[in-house]
Formats: sequence, structure tokens, C-alpha cells
Amino acid sequence: MAKRLRVLLVEDNERDGVLLRRELQSLPYELQLEQVHTRSALRDAFGRDWDIVVADYHLSDFTAIDALRMLADTGRDLPFLVLTDTASEEEAVEAMRVGARDCLRKGRLNRLCPAIERELAAVEQRRARRRGA
Repeated sequence: MAKRLRVLLVEDNERDGVLLRRELQSLPYELQLEQVHTRSALRDAFGRDWDIVVADYHLSDFTAIDALRMLADTGRDLPFLVLTDTASEEEAVEAMRVGARDCLRKGRLNRLCPAIERELAAVEQRRARRRGA
């Protein structure tokens, strides 16, 4: 039986959501995915267990920066990947400064699954170091 992967998808474009779901299905996991697109739904979702967050940069009433700050307020060590086609280089750098682990172009979704695998391994290494410290 495949290991479960719990993905929180922060995306307000339904078409992009479908494309992202399709891409994520190529991962060797039993996928549990929830898509949210409002601040309140995101706040509620942060109260549940996730393995990774994948977020569009520009949403209807907030940005990935806002979502990253909301995550930081929870104190959880959760990998956060930003997807964009419209964010500037400065916005991408700001997302990384605030805590995003990577900023990927939606037009290059083939990079998403390798980034998820890399971040899952990195978070496990950080947790192992904390347990050993």
C-alpha cells in the first residue's frame, strides 16, 4: 500500500486546480488533497494535518505571502511551495524570504513533483535533527 500524502492546495482557479491535481497524481503516494481559496478556509485548514502546502501566488483576496504569514503564526514546520505565472522576481524573492521553500512557474508543472519530493525529504531531516538535539 502506498504511503499517504496530505496536500493543501491554495488555488482559486478551478482549471488550474484540475491541472495541479492531475500533476500530483503522478506521485507515488495515496493522495489526500484539499483545495481552498479563501482566508477563512485556509485558516481552518491550517488546523488539520498536512504534509505540504502548494499555493498560487495571487488569489482573489490575498497572496501567498499572506498565506505564509498565516502558516508562520501556527508555528508549524510545513513545506510551502508557491506557484505563479504572474509574480515578479521581487515577489518570488519576498515569498522565499517569508518562508516559501520554492517558487515555481505554473507553465513548468513538471518541476512540481520533484520539488515536493525534495521538500518532504528536507522536512523529515529537519525533524530528525530536532529529535536528536
